[in-house]
Amino acid sequence: MLKAEKWEATKKAKRQQLKARKKLRRENEKALQNATDLANGKPAHVSTPITEEELAEIQRKRKENKVEQERQYLEKSANSFSIIIDCLWEQHHSERDIKSLAQQILFTYGINRRSPNPSAIYITGVGPQLRAQLQKIGCSDWVGFHLFDEDFSQMPQFYSQPNELTREMSSKGHISISGSSREDVEKSYFDQLPKQHRELVYLSSDASEVLDDLDARCAYVIGGIVDRNRLKGITHKKATEQGIRTVKLPIKNHLQLTATHVLTVNHCVELLLQKETQGNTDTAWKDALNIVIPQRKVTEHQSRAKRRLNNRSREQEQEQEQEQEQEQEQEQEQEQEQEQEQEQEQEQEQEQEQEQ
Repeated sequence: MLKAEKWEATKKAKRQQLKARKKLRRENEKALQNATDLANGKPAHVSTPITEEELAEIQRKRKENKVEQERQYLEKSANSFSIIIDCLWEQHHSERDIKSLAQQILFTYGINRRSPNPSAIYITGVGPQLRAQLQKIGCSDWVGFHLFDEDFSQMPQFYSQPNELTREMSSKGHISISGSSREDVEKSYFDQLPKQHRELVYLSSDASEVLDDLDARCAYVIGGIVDRNRLKGITHKKATEQGIRTVKLPIKNHLQLTATHVLTVNHCVELLLQKETQGNTDTAWKDALNIVIPQRKVTEHQSRAKRRLNNRSREQEQEQEQEQEQEQEQEQEQEQEQEQEQEQEQEQEQEQEQEQ
């Protein structure tokens, strides 16, 4: 593992050096073109060439800005609720499923990185195959990202059943992240995270309780499962056996989807982050769902609902037509009976006249 990390660091440093040299060469080429244009009476596009010292100063400022952005990102993450992606299911997944899960985690990182209210995300129970896939897509360069081999239930910063002591520990003051480099910032971040004890809440579509508001003292667990039909109920069973509170996302309260109300890992994370961004308004969950859920699912449902409504209308029309036909038949039968009665009366009158 150490050799791989050193190799990645060396490769990254070489890429940065190459990038800096290319940029300096481009600037000098533009400056030369600018001088040529001025000599030919054309307007200048580039002012003056920058020296290596000026370029180094620009790069230094950019690096400082980047470190400051990372510090702010990690500080926001540390002071929000936590998200755990429980990946302790590798033995149930095929190679294709593991690749899909790695992509979902990649999307999750991007969503959290862009969110105005990011969370601290833990990837726990990581097996060798998933770790290899994540390293292939560059997880070693992700800010504030950390893999854990052990299950989250074995990690001391989380607890399944809260008490007064742990609640007091989890509600202590604002975490402040410091450092002048990325390494210092991340060290400050990871040194303080384990001190924040969080109450575990497992998100499961099989739960009876519906998630209402998000709590900064909680760590919300999402099952890192791809084929949920084959492993239906497995996360709910695990949480119940370990005494962990289970809740389900309020999807059915606001939307009706086509096939399933179970979301992918990245959609679950995005929904939680969007809910936090929307605040505690009455329409927060609905607004978050409308942003996160793929519109094709909702559109398909709406078209299905429209078809069902049309079918019901047709059925009602057919029933009305049948009722009208039955009424017409009854009227015809009544008319025939009346005609028969009239004929019988006439026959009787004729018979009486003949007898007289």
